[in-house]
Amino acid sequence: MKIIADELKDLTPAQMERLRDMIRSEQETSGEVIAADEKRAREMLTDYYRSLSEGSSQKSNDTQHREHWDEDLIRFSPFLRRKEGFSWISVYFEPERYPEAVEMARQAQSEMRKMIFRGIDFGKVEAVLDIGAGYASDLLYLGHLYPHLQLTGYNISPEQVRIGNDKARNSGMGERFMVVLGDSAKDEFPGQFDVILSFQVIHHIQDKQRALLNVSTHLKGGGYFLLVEIMSTLTHPIEAPESSAYFAPRETWANMLAAARLRIVEGVDAAAEISNFLYDPRFEEYLGGLVPAEDLNTRAHLRGPHQLGDLLGKGLATYAVLTIQKDPYLEEADLRRINRRELHRLIPYADVAWDEARSCPLLLDAWPERLATISCLRQEVLEAPAEQRHALVSERLCNLFAEVLGTEKSSFDTETELVSLVSLGFDSLSALDLGRRVESELGVHLSASLYYMARNIGELASLIVASLAVGEEAIDEQLLRAIEGMSEEEAEALLVEGAKPEKPA
Repeated sequence: MKIIADELKDLTPAQMERLRDMIRSEQETSGEVIAADEKRAREMLTDYYRSLSEGSSQKSNDTQHREHWDEDLIRFSPFLRRKEGFSWISVYFEPERYPEAVEMARQAQSEMRKMIFRGIDFGKVEAVLDIGAGYASDLLYLGHLYPHLQLTGYNISPEQVRIGNDKARNSGMGERFMVVLGDSAKDEFPGQFDVILSFQVIHHIQDKQRALLNVSTHLKGGGYFLLVEIMSTLTHPIEAPESSAYFAPRETWANMLAAARLRIVEGVDAAAEISNFLYDPRFEEYLGGLVPAEDLNTRAHLRGPHQLGDLLGKGLATYAVLTIQKDPYLEEADLRRINRRELHRLIPYADVAWDEARSCPLLLDAWPERLATISCLRQEVLEAPAEQRHALVSERLCNLFAEVLGTEKSSFDTETELVSLVSLGFDSLSALDLGRRVESELGVHLSASLYYMARNIGELASLIVASLAVGEEAIDEQLLRAIEGMSEEEAEALLVEGAKPEKPA
């Protein structure tokens, strides 16, 4: 297999510059379709919410259920352990059939809500905005507890906007409560707010920085931004366009928040608990019985949470519950440092105890730093003679494949064909898990697609060794990553074109 890094080394400076120009040109062309992609993503998400509303209503013959079916059931609940026989998709579509499971989910969601709002003195708050307000259940909760609050919801779904405003009128909060139709990434919010909420919303938005700047612009100085989001624990994003999910890495989040003058005060990680909630070995069976086969959009968006459960369970993503404050005074570099630190020392949800007796709950004490275990394998490989590096990396890869697939290390050697691992359960999630481990131990980032380009473990080891060598010789990393993002055919064509000799003047 040809190694892209090796080919880059053979190019002259003039050829490298020509290649950069070609890549820039392709990126500019692709940028022209981003707006269309984002519009399509918004349409898919809106259609999905409409389908959920109609589908759940049709499943129930209970009039009261049809009015209130949406209360919290669409949201994830933190389970401290897996519940045998529990199916979140069945509870969502047919709650009247599973009253005990519904109650269990509601109790867990109530605990989560109290944890999210802990430490905020809403008695001193005047105005609250909820972006991606869903069916306005969080605003209604706050409105009942604090009759003075001015409450605004912001939503991309016309159906959810209608339901939210109907609820506000029916609850007697109409004068101080409204839900507005709009796109958080491009439309200005209506006013200034003391507290802004965003629960599982921003991962659907591709231009996250613009959405966060919008939040900061409309958040008063010293105001709080309560954010619940899914973040990639890898150094690169995890994206699933078919379910409108774009999970940015924690480092990217630290930078984006800092650029918006937002500082993380404290964070909780509920990945394990949300993974327990989403665990459903009979998911595909239930999905087939609940959603028509022709409704591909709804099926894709429902498969998203099911796959998310695996991502969270494998540690490839985190479910972060963050208390964030607008800080217009600290330098952006300091905000980045603080945000990075807090995102890497999240408090496990299971360690957060809620004391109902507290009349004025406070933020938890600062959680002690977790000690990071740094592997010395990278240094060992780099210090070894060149002819020994491949064997070292191959040996470790065989162990990593065994760990990821839960089988014996003796099952693998350098000649083991990667395509044969599919029968052992190696899939896209396994590739991400393996990539995380390789990156952690060797400091090498390889896109998941490259694991399928190698024919066997030996070739994959060669690719990793070559990447380590690239790092030593400081070959243009941006250029290499740009080419890695292309298909094998596209990268080869660009290299051939870029290596053509310059025409004489």
